[in-house]
Amino acid sequence: MLLCLEDGSNHGITFSECTDVHVYPMTTEEITAYTACGEPLDKAGAYGIQGRFAAYIKGIDGDYSNVVGLPLGRLYQEVKRLLEDREDD
Repeated sequence: MLLCLEDGSNHGITFSECTDVHVYPMTTEEITAYTACGEPLDKAGAYGIQGRFAAYIKGIDGDYSNVVGLPLGRLYQEVKRLLEDREDD
């Protein structure tokens, strides 16, 4: 993430989040039916945790919002930190 400052300088930070999604065992028939429904075709990781695939989710370790999109809490904290660092300069 890069923050462009008014004086033309740049201030950036790189971060990542890790979330483990645990899935119940699936039969070949269940996998075939899920892939045939079309839901996984437009999904990163080829599944939607909040859609039909939810029936196979055993649990998650980490940030749920990281699985369905952006880790919004972490993103906010990083932007806030960048802005605070800018004020310290």
